[in-house]
Amino acid sequence: KRDWSSDVCSSDLQAAVLVVTAGLPAPLALAPTQVSATGFTANWSAVAGATGYDLEVSLSPEFSETLGYNNLGVGETPGRVLTGLSPGRTYYYRVAAHDATRVSPFSNVIAVTLPPAEAPVITVQPVALTVVSGNTAVLTVAATSTTPLTYQWNRNGTPVATGTQASLSLPAVTPADGGTYAVVVTNLGGSVVSNRVSLTVNVPAAIATQPAGQTVVRGQGASFTVVASGSPAPTYQWKKSGVDIAGATGATYAILATEVTDEGTYTVVVANGVGQAVTSTGAVLTVNLPPAISVQPQGRSVLAGASASLSVTATGKPSVSYQWLKDGVALSGETGATLTLTAVQLGQEGSYAVRVSNGVGPGVISAGAVINVLYPPEIASPPRSQTITVGDAVTLSVVATGKPAPAFQWRRNGDRKSTRLNSSHV
Repeated sequence: KRDWSSDVCSSDLQAAVLVVTAGLPAPLALAPTQVSATGFTANWSAVAGATGYDLEVSLSPEFSETLGYNNLGVGETPGRVLTGLSPGRTYYYRVAAHDATRVSPFSNVIAVTLPPAEAPVITVQPVALTVVSGNTAVLTVAATSTTPLTYQWNRNGTPVATGTQASLSLPAVTPADGGTYAVVVTNLGGSVVSNRVSLTVNVPAAIATQPAGQTVVRGQGASFTVVASGSPAPTYQWKKSGVDIAGATGATYAILATEVTDEGTYTVVVANGVGQAVTSTGAVLTVNLPPAISVQPQGRSVLAGASASLSVTATGKPSVSYQWLKDGVALSGETGATLTLTAVQLGQEGSYAVRVSNGVGPGVISAGAVINVLYPPEIASPPRSQTITVGDAVTLSVVATGKPAPAFQWRRNGDRKSTRLNSSHV
């Protein structure tokens, strides 16, 4: 047994005490602050003369596993923020102080139990959008969480490759981008799905096929059609010469039986409330009329060698053309509304008609107009003088021509024989 009262022992004890009191004292580990599901701030008291601290963190109170904090130098500040930890686990930490040559014992051990992670809470739901094609659509969600969040946007249930942020930006949208969108917000505590909202992509009205002009015959039907696109579906308003046509609000405008008054330029205004309305090019409706004769040519009698004219009055659209006929045979070069016969001869007698046409239907032929050529009477063989016995019969004859057939009036010594009206006188 050692005598601690001896001088030697007293000197040894005194020396030992001097060594211990010259070391750095252990820090005092304090309660953590800012405790969350994934971290906390480890705190301890400052040690006079210390130039830094060494921190150890473990899942066991024996510090058999230090999670990367094994005498980790954490600087001279008496505290350290720890992140990236697992929710619901219990962690232990202790700390030692040091200076250039000395290291203190470890402090007391502090146990920290992190709260379990909670599923995120969506505080601002995405809202439905309606945008015009070519513009940018942005859908946004806001959520709170005790742990880091991740996002995945879906369109019609299919993940959007670029949709991994709180906001989904879709530049230059097309109708193909339209659909139902939702976002899955996830953290260590679970996932939550946002409200499903629609993205509607509107497209301004556009004309793909313009209405075409038409030429019809009066009484026939006519219709104009436009092919247009747009979202929402466009509306239509047909116009004639710039004036709205009542009730003409479909893609096709039809006239069942046309009249000349229906002629004009037709357009259609296509609109769907997206951007400016568009107006089609003009489609011209032409209503043609088949030829019709209002005044027929009139037959006549004409003296041989004189002139005769036959005329017809006709209408039609487009303008009519004429072809005169004699006894059903076309007369070369006779294509006017009037046929003039000069120095008429017997061979020109006949029935004259005119064919009126304008390409609309088969044309029309006038009634026949008869030309009758007249000739004045002419004596071809005059009566001969005769000498007879009193009481004998005598016959005087004359041969005469003319058209119409000539009439005869015999005279004796200049006096009329009223009863002698034929070519012979007995």
